[in-house]
Parts: sequence; C-alpha cells; structure tokens
Amino acid sequence: MISLRSGALALLSVVLTSIACRDTVPALGPTPEHATGRAATMLIALADRFGTVELSPEVARARPRLTRYSTTPSRLIDDKDLWTSRGESERILEIAGGRRDGRYTLFHHLGAPAPRAPGEARHTMRLHILGDDEFRWTSVDELALGPVTVSDLDRALTSIFLAAERGDAATARLATGEAFPRASASLSRMFVIDSLRTSRAPDGATSVILGLGLRPGRAGRSFEALGDYARKYWVPIRWRMSVEDSLGARWGDFTKRDSSIVLRFRVKDGSLTPMDSATHRMGSGVRLTVDASVKVGPFRVGVRDLAVRALRLTSPNQLALAFRFPAEPDWQLPPLVARLLRSPLRRPFEGSGALMRYGVRTEAHPSGDTLSTVWRDIDITVRESGILRFFGRLGGTALGDFRAGAEKEAERLWEESLRGLASDLADCELRVASCE
Repeated sequence: MISLRSGALALLSVVLTSIACRDTVPALGPTPEHATGRAATMLIALADRFGTVELSPEVARARPRLTRYSTTPSRLIDDKDLWTSRGESERILEIAGGRRDGRYTLFHHLGAPAPRAPGEARHTMRLHILGDDEFRWTSVDELALGPVTVSDLDRALTSIFLAAERGDAATARLATGEAFPRASASLSRMFVIDSLRTSRAPDGATSVILGLGLRPGRAGRSFEALGDYARKYWVPIRWRMSVEDSLGARWGDFTKRDSSIVLRFRVKDGSLTPMDSATHRMGSGVRLTVDASVKVGPFRVGVRDLAVRALRLTSPNQLALAFRFPAEPDWQLPPLVARLLRSPLRRPFEGSGALMRYGVRTEAHPSGDTLSTVWRDIDITVRESGILRFFGRLGGTALGDFRAGAEKEAERLWEESLRGLASDLADCELRVASCE
C-alpha cells in the first residue's frame, strides 16, 4: 500500500554511511549538541513510522484490496468502505499516522492535516476515472522529520563524499561497525558490508566500490519469517542501473545479483564526478537505464532497458529528484503471457510518461521553529487488461506473503536499527572529541 519505507531506508543508508562523526554529524547543525539532537529526532521519527505500526480496522481492510487491484481499479471504485470521500469521477483515500494511546497508528482521516510533529504522517491517494477502462492514480506521502533542514542534509551528503575520498580510518570503521555499534549489530542480522575499496586517480578523483550483502540465513535466527521471505523473494531479484549525463559520461553503476549488491561511483571535492571521463559537475538532469527481474516459478519476469529521466530539483528550502518514464521497456515475460495484448503495457509510458518524485522540504513551523518533511508523489495512468491482472496477482501474492508474518519482523528490524542508531548518536559528542 502507500508507503515511504523505500525512501526511509534510502535515507537510513545515507545516515549509516556517514560514520565520520567529526565531519558528518556536525554538518547537521550549528553545534555538536544541535547536530546530534537533530539527527536523533529524525531517526526516532523514522522509527515511529516504519517500526511496529498498528493499523486501524479500516486501514487493515483497505490494504490487501489496494494491493490486489491497483492495476485493475474498476474493482475498487464502488467499494464504499475503502474511500474517505467519493466524487463523480474521483475517489480519495486519506490516511494519517501518529501516536494514539502510546502506539503509532495509521487510520482513515478525512481532511487529514499536514504533519506538524516529528513522526506524524499523511498519505493521500486519488483515483481518477478517465473512461474506456483507463484510470489515473495520483498519491502523495509525507512524513515529518523534525528540525533538521535541507541545508543540513546537503552538507552532510557532501561530508560523506569527502570522507570516502580520504579513505581514512573513519571510512574503515564503516566496515567494522565500530562507529555505531548498536545500529550495526541490529542491521547486520540481515545486511552486511562485504567490501569497501577506494582508489585515487591522477586527476585527484577517488573511485569507490562498495559491496553489500543480504544474509537471510543470519536473519532467520532472530526473524524466522523475514529470513524465509528474503530467501524466497529478495535474493532472486536481479537489477542493474547505470547513470549517464547528456554528454554520455557515466556517473555510476549499481548492480544486484543473488545476495550481493555492488555500488560503483567516483567522487572529487565532496561531489560525484564521472567514472570514465574528465571531471565535471553533474547537470540538473541525467538518464538512468535499468534492467530488473524477479523469478516466478521457472521463469523470470522483468524489464530490460527501462529508460528513466532523472531531474534534480533544488531550492533553498527543498531537495528533490523527479523520475520520468517516457518509453516502454523490453518486457521479460513467460511465453504464454508474452502473447497477450501488449497495448495496455504501453499506456503508463505514453505522453510525458509516469512520474515519481522524492524530496525533502523545510518549512517554518507555527511555533517559529523549522520542520522538515520527506515526501513522495506518484502520477501514473493505467488501462485495464488481462496482463495487468497478471502483474496485480504477482504483486498481491508477494505482498500477501510478506504481511503473513515477515512484515512485523521487518518492522521490528527497522525500528531496532533506527533506535539503536539514535542511541549511538547520544554518545556522538564524545566520539567527535576522540576523533580530533
């Protein structure tokens, strides 16, 4: 269903990578005390939303139906219990997240207000009925992070790249988990850093190769259902993504095969730089090319040469990435499915293509303080067909298996890792002093 989990885990990865306390944590505020407090507040907000969550009865009923019929929305338009409001050609679902009686809860909320306290969330989904079996989904998800600002996060990202360039003892501590022991001990039950290699080129740029690993067998010792799910669904996923600019320069290669994930990129002076050409600044837009597949029975289902236009949107109070999908990829499908009508698969890529945006914005809070919110929005149009029902069943089966037991264990893993990292940061001032 509607979720910011992928965005939150990406943000968590950034925070975990930034283990050089002397550089990155101070970048999050004007003083070490402010920086540590802002980081801890952000992590607790993420732990609240993506940790152990209680679903109100109406949300619990809505989730499986949305999952199963998102690609065939005609099955949803007359569901009176699903939507918080209904118009002639539009259906709206509003969900709020926050603490109720000491427990973080997701619940239907007509006219849900924007999040105003760290950890509060708002999810708004709209289904537009276009006719001729065509439907347009638009959704916006928001989560308040606290007083950490867009400028803070931008400086922290720069300091991460600077630490990677140095390749010093602080970087080595990333691999050992010495810097953040609680978070490392928790996350290492599923994810491990297999390798971290850096090399300096004559032009002064530093090449970085970071190898990560999934360990479902290790996870199964503490989270049996999650370990089984990861072994069945996560390990067989394969993907490769390359990033190029308009000049054809490569800016990164990222691959996953079986249990291994490898990230390759170059940095110079705290910024990304091309991998195999003269160093220069990245423009506002790049092109991503993605191959991805998952195993379904004896076959693999996925895409080849999926083109994605990525545009960086920046302002003093916002950092965002917009992704457009302007062209249909080559589909990797089982033989019988491949013979089905193909036109509905083209519909999401027609016109300007489907849109997905991720961002962080900083706004003035009514109290006079600042509040940053991480957000995601999606805009996609679909035309119903048998092949989309096929994809809907695949997604419904995978998510149904996840929610049968692995979901609660995953929530515990995220929550323990995030809260562990917040506890590690409570000692950050001492670590900063020891680094100096």
